[in-house]
Amino acid sequence: MLVESAAIVVLIGLMSIILLRAKKPGWALAVLPLGLLPLLHLVSYSLSLLLTEAVVDGDTLMVVVDVIAIVAAICLFLFLQKNMKARRAKVIYVLCSTGFAILMGSIFICNIVLW
Repeated sequence: MLVESAAIVVLIGLMSIILLRAKKPGWALAVLPLGLLPLLHLVSYSLSLLLTEAVVDGDTLMVVVDVIAIVAAICLFLFLQKNMKARRAKVIYVLCSTGFAILMGSIFICNIVLW
């Protein structure tokens, strides 16, 4: 899932740049937390390679970092929704973003545990 994680990070970064160019800085900032989970997944993979089995199990480290990233992303979504004016936009943003983070985190964790 490393290639997929890198692709997601790049695509979300590009989406943010497009929103900035469209003069929507609030939405550009609101999109960035979507890339937190795949970015931290890449970091946790790198750390699991550096830290050998003697220190901590690599798979355990990756799962713990992924769970922390899910919680951090959801906290960021809740924080960033305060800048939105319309209540409907806030609810849709939080629901879709949280669903995205939970679904992606579940996929990452299942991939680590089952493979």
